[in-house]
Amino acid sequence: MQLKRLEAYGFKSFADKITIDFDSGITAIVGPNGSGKSNITDAIRWVLGEQNVRNLRGARAEDIIFTGSAGRKPLGLAEVSLFFANDGTLPVDFREVVVTRRLYRSGESEFYINRARCRLKDIYNLFADTGIGHDGMSIIGQNRIDDILNSKPEERRLFFEETAGITKYRSRKRETVRRLTDTENNLVRVQDIIREIENQLEPLARQAERTRIYNGLAEEQKKCRLTQLALDYQRESQRYGENEQKLQKKREEALTAEAEVNKAEARRQELGKKLIELEKTMQEQAGKSERLRQNIEAASREVAALEERQEQSEATKERILARRQELSSLQAQQVAELAGLAAEEKQKQADFQLAGELLQKERERAATYKGAIAARQQELNAAREGLNIAQRKLTSAQQECAMLERMQQA
Repeated sequence: MQLKRLEAYGFKSFADKITIDFDSGITAIVGPNGSGKSNITDAIRWVLGEQNVRNLRGARAEDIIFTGSAGRKPLGLAEVSLFFANDGTLPVDFREVVVTRRLYRSGESEFYINRARCRLKDIYNLFADTGIGHDGMSIIGQNRIDDILNSKPEERRLFFEETAGITKYRSRKRETVRRLTDTENNLVRVQDIIREIENQLEPLARQAERTRIYNGLAEEQKKCRLTQLALDYQRESQRYGENEQKLQKKREEALTAEAEVNKAEARRQELGKKLIELEKTMQEQAGKSERLRQNIEAASREVAALEERQEQSEATKERILARRQELSSLQAQQVAELAGLAAEEKQKQADFQLAGELLQKERERAATYKGAIAARQQELNAAREGLNIAQRKLTSAQQECAMLERMQQA
């Protein structure tokens, strides 16, 4: 495995993107103080997963982002990429491995392996036992040699373990021990829960028995209630049908009575017209009678005058007798006509009175039919109301049954 190239942008003093190629052998970077030579080492350590900003000669995470200068604005992110030639040392199926780390000024960090998003732990695992981890001996910064020479035996042991490549196994051991400890703690908690559940088994058994009894009684109640509601619904439906038939029959009777009333009304109007015509005829006959009476009076006067003149002339007497007989026959005829008109008027009045009585009876009969129809309508409305109540009860019972079934399933 060999480090081939480093690319950095926005990291510390690297305002522009830089690229440094590392060939085989030794690569030396020479420059005056403050030119950023140590920043290259810090960039490599940062990409490999260094989390302590003080080890990167900074106070805050934002300090590793280019903060600007007199002629340059500050940048919003810092990004460093390392390119490795993989000869099988790294546990990935790529001949070239690119590790990238990116930090935004908002504090958000991103890690990539071959441009694929990953975790910091994945980078740790990638370089475990390679000797180039962020805390390995392969990267030695300023004043780091004095720290190593003056370190305690325990710290030197860590350096040797990293160099020997057993840090990976120690990390796995710590992870395994941590998991075992968590598992033991979980087992203790499980045992406590089991004991608590065992203490609750007997009360829960009693409650379960009560629940079974309650469910059985609730099921019986539901069946009884449904049966009662079904019977009520059937009874109300039958009553509704009977009332509907009665109402239909009363409607037909009302229509018949209304037709008879209309017929009687038409008959009454016809008789009224005939009565008006009869009154007109009677008035005409009265006028004729008055004229006839006047003619009779005139004939009587004429008869009297003729009787006075009877003695004057026999011929005149015969003429008077003929005229008298003529007037007598005319008077008898007029009297007969008056008697016929009086009888006809009396018959018309009797027919009109009979028509009025029939009309009054038909009106009373229609009023009776209307009252019966109103009563049947009230009964039908009551039956409909009862049917609606039964339907609401049935719906409510079905909802309660569904709720009980959901409670039983729960």
